[in-house]
Amino acid sequence: LLCTCRCTVAETMADARELGRDMHDRPRSVVERALTPQRMLDRPLNQQERSVVAATAIENGLMYGGVAGAVTSALVYAAHKFSPAFRSGVGVSAKTGMVVIASAGSFFAQSQLTLARATFDPAQYVQKMPEAGAVTGLAAHRAALGRLPVWQRAANYVYDHPARTSVGTIVPLYAFIFGYESSQPATAAMPLSQRIIHTRVYGQALAI
Repeated sequence: LLCTCRCTVAETMADARELGRDMHDRPRSVVERALTPQRMLDRPLNQQERSVVAATAIENGLMYGGVAGAVTSALVYAAHKFSPAFRSGVGVSAKTGMVVIASAGSFFAQSQLTLARATFDPAQYVQKMPEAGAVTGLAAHRAALGRLPVWQRAANYVYDHPARTSVGTIVPLYAFIFGYESSQPATAAMPLSQRIIHTRVYGQALAI
């Protein structure tokens, strides 16, 4: 019995150590993924890539939408048949809406996810086509085609690095607001704490 208790305690301590290690490593991995996000392409998609990506998005959306519609239809039919409260309390339009919302929602969600994945790396979709030929990866696509305009690359940078963009924009604004509050005659004589409060309030509004 004593041996069994010792084994149980040892297993519990091992599980606790594993849980602690997991809780320590998980935030680190989340932060690493946030600081090094997957970057978008620095060029527009060509016609072949747009066609392949659009067809793949529609195909995936139809597949997921069909499955969601079939499952929802079966559930609604079962509830209508076996539940008097559901049968009398829910109208035909509401029952139809349940199926339509599930189907359409799944279709659009999966299509959007496919488009988002393809925007980062369209080569993984184009390579599946026989006519893709010698195209072997994202580097070949980038080398063969032109780059995006400056304003589109800037928009991609904001999308890829939201934290850097926010900090790089908000910190100078906070500094400007505090300098303005400290130099204007109406607020320059205020205590430092009040000028800091004004800076925080105006800065939060600009940040939002």
